[in-house]
Amino acid sequence: MTPPTTAHFDISPEKEARKLSCMRRQLFITPPLTITKQDGITSPFLDLGVSKLILTGRDDAKNEAALKDLNQNAETGRVELWQLDMLSYESITNFVERASHLAQLDMVEDVQTNYLSTALMTLLFLRIFKNSSRSSPGKIVLVSSDTAAWAKFKDRSANPILSALDDKFNKWDTMERYATSKLLGQLFVTELAKHVSPDLAVVNMANPGLCHGCGLGRHGAGTVLGFALGSLAAVMGRTPSIGARAIVDAAVRKEPESHGQYCEDGKIRPMAPLVCKPETEEVAQRLWAEKNEGIVSFWS
Repeated sequence: MTPPTTAHFDISPEKEARKLSCMRRQLFITPPLTITKQDGITSPFLDLGVSKLILTGRDDAKNEAALKDLNQNAETGRVELWQLDMLSYESITNFVERASHLAQLDMVEDVQTNYLSTALMTLLFLRIFKNSSRSSPGKIVLVSSDTAAWAKFKDRSANPILSALDDKFNKWDTMERYATSKLLGQLFVTELAKHVSPDLAVVNMANPGLCHGCGLGRHGAGTVLGFALGSLAAVMGRTPSIGARAIVDAAVRKEPESHGQYCEDGKIRPMAPLVCKPETEEVAQRLWAEKNEGIVSFWS
């Protein structure tokens, strides 16, 4: 009898067995619950065995309705809903303080497009990881977008940059501001990776792509732009559950090599062109420095 051919793998059997398991892990997801309930992001993590799934939102009535719906398909106690207002720094700090009392915190996934609030929450969760005894790195996934590549970011030469972005006299361009917020997120993660070791926490970004049924364009309801965005998503967008796979992949499958990286379609991909330009490194450093008196102080 011919002996079986010996196969050679690029991963050990033990690592293969556990790479798609979230057993005994606790996970935070922080989009508004009206979106979370629609987009199917909760089901993949529950199916992978996460021990506790904590969702967040501002509206208590909607929270209760979402909890009722989710617990119909999950074991009692596995899904919790915590109040969080990403427009309030006090709400963010209170939320993270509550999280610090959990027995174990493993993964954080944050989809708030507000750059400063996202940075603040990321740093506060990193402080929890830093002050806890852990056998493995934590994981933080920030939701990004390929629209970051569209940003012109004309204010990058301003000093200070954040004040220029807040200048009410600048002409408001909704798409440019959205793209810039995503670009700022990429610059933040790029700089953060220089200060935080992947041995503490792997911080990466995931792009779920254009998804329909997630309220895209809701803030522009009744406007031409809102109608155009909604129509584009309806025709070309992915289903929310398909888009959610990118986040699940970044949270569960991606290893430390994804630290400080941008993930799309299951692969580590290049960030926006501006991020990759040598001269933009100085911009990222200035943005980081501008937060030293505020947000970054939470890390110390």
